[in-house]
Amino acid sequence: MDSWWFKCCGKMNRKCVICCKLRGPIKDQTMASLPEDRVATTPPFTISAVDYFGPWIIKLGRKEVKRYGVLFTCFASRAIHLETATSLETD
Repeated sequence: MDSWWFKCCGKMNRKCVICCKLRGPIKDQTMASLPEDRVATTPPFTISAVDYFGPWIIKLGRKEVKRYGVLFTCFASRAIHLETATSLETD
């Protein structure tokens, strides 16, 4: 009778999600190797991205003008640089 009881409990434990998680093996997290662009030493903003945001309405005297924010991001050092732009043109 004892062997039947243990077999029944073993089947129940295998179907129970919580029991499987608690009794499962401990796994190590493996990290992927970084791309060459992130490992090589380069001057800041050699590899970068640009993003525009806004518009913001700003008063200049009596008139209101639109201004946009420009965000430059360095991929190597994760540094950022903020500027303002008068339009969304790429010139």
